[in-house]
Amino acid sequence: MKIIFILCSVFLLLSCDENVNTEKSKSSTIALNISENEEVENNLINHKDSITYAPQAKIKSDSLRDILSTKDTKIELDSILEKLKTKVQTFTINSSEDNLIQGKEGTQVLIPKNTFNYDEEVTLKLKESYSKSSYLFDCLSTQTDSGELLETAGMIELRAYANSEEIQLTEDKVVTIKFPVKGEKKGDFNLFNQSIRKDSIVEWKLNTNGKDGFCLFEIDIKAGFDHVHLKGSRKELDFLTQKEKDLLARRMQNSISQRFPLLCESKESGKINFSSRFYEKDKMFYELLSKIGNNLNSLGFDIKDKLRDDVTINFTFGNPNSEIDIAKYNKIVAERDKLTEAEKIGKKRQEKFLEQQRQAQLALEKKLLESKDYYTLTSNSLGWINCDRFRNDTNKVVDMIVRSETKNEKFMFYVKSYNGALRAFPKEKNSTFFKIPENLLGVLIGIKKEKNKVYITKKKVKASEKTIEGFEYEKVAVEEIKKRVEQLAKF
Repeated sequence: MKIIFILCSVFLLLSCDENVNTEKSKSSTIALNISENEEVENNLINHKDSITYAPQAKIKSDSLRDILSTKDTKIELDSILEKLKTKVQTFTINSSEDNLIQGKEGTQVLIPKNTFNYDEEVTLKLKESYSKSSYLFDCLSTQTDSGELLETAGMIELRAYANSEEIQLTEDKVVTIKFPVKGEKKGDFNLFNQSIRKDSIVEWKLNTNGKDGFCLFEIDIKAGFDHVHLKGSRKELDFLTQKEKDLLARRMQNSISQRFPLLCESKESGKINFSSRFYEKDKMFYELLSKIGNNLNSLGFDIKDKLRDDVTINFTFGNPNSEIDIAKYNKIVAERDKLTEAEKIGKKRQEKFLEQQRQAQLALEKKLLESKDYYTLTSNSLGWINCDRFRNDTNKVVDMIVRSETKNEKFMFYVKSYNGALRAFPKEKNSTFFKIPENLLGVLIGIKKEKNKVYITKKKVKASEKTIEGFEYEKVAVEEIKKRVEQLAKF
């Protein structure tokens, strides 16, 4: 019996020791998993391209595997959104020459020589964002960093590299950007540069120098075959309204020479009356040119006794700071010198020559009229650049709150009445759109990922202080997400 008792005691002791070791092993495993979970959490917080901040880790009664799975879902959703961003287009230019690049969406960027302080090749990388889906996936919001609403005509990202290092424009240099007009052309558009939020969303700051500058390079006074060429002070046309400047910009877009004739009719009490000839179907532009014609003295032109009945003034416009416009003006002068040379070969041959030139110019202008129209703006910095105008809504503003079921849903608000797309500020399960005009009608688009599948939702709403919730999601294939966002954002 003693022998049996001793054997039983030894067995019990060994069994207890094994249980203790097992518990120690379990504790080590849990500690390791918690450490791994904290590392995943830190990676989430430091994830550069995350659209929203990752929530802090909270160890509850749920299994660690479930918690890690939730975090993995967040990472995978960001990874999917990253892949849906607009593709980069790459161009190589010689920085010692004038350059023009054109994107697939029609954006044109004019880069004058010596814009970069490099003699060697410069690589330009361009993204064009003109679609509703691209606003979502490129993390863009049509709102200033102070909360003012904007209507966009398009956004681009432009960056420059030399020897694989990102570079900036040389001081006091600008690039001219032509944003293609989608639909009807409107006025009062300005250039805005990026202002990055803490959650990586791109908002905007107005670039006060981003508007086209206009000056009168020269007037060409013509009476028969007699010409007088007068150069002005290249002072900007500050006496024009913004609407008139927009009109002048449109006409300059469609003119190969940027020269416009105006026929003098009479001169009374210092005021010049002009004929509407050439502009019978363009009354607004005729009135604009007449206004400039009566402000020539303030622009540095000495016209004392040079104007009389039946004298034609040719106006040559351009941007006083644009090397490209100056080069175009120099080309006009060179062509004019050829015409002066032609006078030596007789009036009849000259008239024939001039008619051929006129017909060629008309053909070119017709071709331009059939081509795309643009908003032309200048920027003195690179990065994300936006062609926008302010929306002055008189309604009181409210903070529109959207409540979701999880922390991983992302929302965008597309405005019905104009091309606006706003991104919310996320916090826990609430997403807040700040300073929205009350009753502004739009579409909320939401996107989330659950169990390795992507879901999307839409809800038509009017901005109000009432919390918006209760979304019905539909499953969507990853390759169809862009197309589906475009469809849902429409009314």
